[in-house]
Amino acid sequence: MTVPQASDDPIGGAVVSTSDPDSSVSASPLVDLGDQHQVRSAMHRFATGVAAVCGLADGQPRGMVISRFAYVSSAPPIAAICIHAGSPSFPEGSMTWPVLRELPTLGVSILGEQNLDAARSLYRRPEERFSGVSWRADESGAVLICGSILNLQCRIRSSVRIGSHDLVLLDIVEAQEGLDSAPLLFHGDLYRVLDPVRQHSITGGE
Repeated sequence: MTVPQASDDPIGGAVVSTSDPDSSVSASPLVDLGDQHQVRSAMHRFATGVAAVCGLADGQPRGMVISRFAYVSSAPPIAAICIHAGSPSFPEGSMTWPVLRELPTLGVSILGEQNLDAARSLYRRPEERFSGVSWRADESGAVLICGSILNLQCRIRSSVRIGSHDLVLLDIVEAQEGLDSAPLLFHGDLYRVLDPVRQHSITGGE
């Protein structure tokens, strides 16, 4: 077993430990946490899934695509989403969320790789987003994207402004599994799909 070799250098840009004492690791520059563009670019190195949050407003579908979705609790079933609300560097917050947050019920669709075109469409201007997108609305007014891998009917539990985003907790009222396909991913400001040849299964953990 190789024991990591500790370093006396401070953590600022230095390698604190390595499992290979003979390796030569070039330290990358630190992210300037005062520069929101750098912070955003760095955080987008974390790959996420892609979800569509949609509802009926005045009889018309309104919705948006997001990458900040999290499963929070199973008892009771709760999910969370983060919505851009505006900041000094990115002053324009979401134009769609002020409409959606007033609706009694929201549909959250977890998108699969087959939903790539829908994800791209839902990133357009609000009046163009559902052009060519297959969707359905249930009796509650939740709008769901057809062909997604998971459909959730949700109600807003609470919302709090944290920095540049609104953190919104959602009570999951109904859940329905969709197509058994690979998820659509978001990484580095790009939509991506899994490489089936390089997938590995894991066990354990939560």
